Amino acid sequence: MKGWQIAILVVIVTAAAGYLGRYNILRGIDAYAYEPTLQACVGVLGWVEPTRLQIELRAFCNAQMIQLAAQVAEAADSQNSP
Repeated sequence: MKGWQIAILVVIVTAAAGYLGRYNILRGIDAYAYEPTLQACVGVLGWVEPTRLQIELRAFCNAQMIQLAAQVAEAADSQNSP
C-alpha cells in the first residue's frame, strides 16, 4: 500500500473506534483529563478571542463540555431503553 492509503486507513479506523467507544472516551476524559481538556479549550479560544477574559473563556468551555456530556448520556440512555 502507498503511504497515503495507509494514512487514510489509520484515520478511518481511528474515527470508527472513536465513534464506537465515544462513551468510554468521554468517561475517561472526565475521570483523568478534565482540567487539561478545559485548559486546552481555553487556550484555543484565547487565540480565537484574545479580548475575552479568562473567566469568560473557562465558563464557556465548561458549559460546552457539560453540554457534550449531557448529549452523550442522553444518547446512551436512548440506546439502552427498550
